Amino acid sequence: MLPDHQTNELPAAVDDAVLLKRICEFVADAADCSPEQVGADDDIYQALHVDSLGAMAIFIDISYEFRVPEPDSDTEFAALNTPTKLLAYVRARSSFTPEPTLQTIAQRIPTDLSALSPYGDAFRFIESVLLYDSNRVVTEMTWRLENPLIMAHFRAGPHVVPGTLLSEQVAQSALLLARLEGILAPGEHLMLTQLRSEFRAPAEAPVATQAEVRFRATVRGHFGFGGFCRIGETEVARVKGIASRALGYE
Repeated sequence: MLPDHQTNELPAAVDDAVLLKRICEFVADAADCSPEQVGADDDIYQALHVDSLGAMAIFIDISYEFRVPEPDSDTEFAALNTPTKLLAYVRARSSFTPEPTLQTIAQRIPTDLSALSPYGDAFRFIESVLLYDSNRVVTEMTWRLENPLIMAHFRAGPHVVPGTLLSEQVAQSALLLARLEGILAPGEHLMLTQLRSEFRAPAEAPVATQAEVRFRATVRGHFGFGGFCRIGETEVARVKGIASRALGYE
């Protein structure tokens, strides 16, 4: 059993083989291969051809799963190039305890969400915020039959909401969360650099979907986020992505 995400210390009782297996799964995900193809001492860059964005994804997964900080320098970051070295890093840094921060949750959420979004009306997929607390936001979007995007998707029906739009609702919710948490300076935006989605059930219009999103971890200015869309208690999409700071696009 792996550590709870609310703790900052990795139990010593967790076997190295269990941790290494999990790390290899993260590497395989970034390398787009099966975990069985990842050797403990394989160079993730040279042997597995993981690019810089894939490396960010690996470190975001490790930081989130094991609650360890990102490497202190670019040199250390580049040197952690095998699953075995990543395991040693997790073991060495698992007792890391971040300085406590004071988070204000009672921030007023504007009624007009367009003030927090760079999108025009036709491409804004958040109508309301149902819940906002520390590092979590739940948004809602009502998909109507008269929406041209819905009508154009399978013209003769069924009028299901395209999965890309459900993914976009989650991504826009992540940007909104970044705004509400105050992690973006004026003029900054988060631009998607990676998005992975699983669609588990159809969302047929007219329907209201709720997107719940959290930030997972931050590595070198890249923000990992995860979330899902649901209709009532039914999960229809699960989304994991990485976004990076960008200027402009107002």
